[in-house]
Amino acid sequence: MKFCPECASETSQREIDGKSRLACSQCKFVAWGNPTPVVAVLVQLEQDYVLARNKAWPPGLFSMITGFVEGGETPEQTLAREVQEELALEVTGSDFVGHFSVPGINQLLIAFVATCRGTPQCGTELAELRRLSATELQNFDFGPLALTRQIANAALSKRL
Repeated sequence: MKFCPECASETSQREIDGKSRLACSQCKFVAWGNPTPVVAVLVQLEQDYVLARNKAWPPGLFSMITGFVEGGETPEQTLAREVQEELALEVTGSDFVGHFSVPGINQLLIAFVATCRGTPQCGTELAELRRLSATELQNFDFGPLALTRQIANAALSKRL
């Protein structure tokens, strides 16, 4: 950001609170770099777990349902909305798994495992679904998605 969103003056890097931050040279605006909250949901359907492949991803790469927390939503409302939009499933309960920092894209991932009911269907962003038992999920190759593996392991340890 070259110009201040408050007064349109030029911004520059300055040390504020012990860190280099983008700040305005004229007003008090500081770009604090707050992370964007995102919900990740491991969907449980009966005794199985549902993973999805985004249309933009290569074949074989599956993960959980994720979505940005919108203004005024709680993370639980976000997960219910995202699961409905992406899988056409109803969330009947959820358990918090943990929160994870994703510094490369400046996100705070808030992870849940959600118990759902219905018949899963691919939403507009998804190419395909995969339904796995707990044992299959434990052994599933998430490829480069190491954080997805970490969240799945944490979720399974709460459920098993």
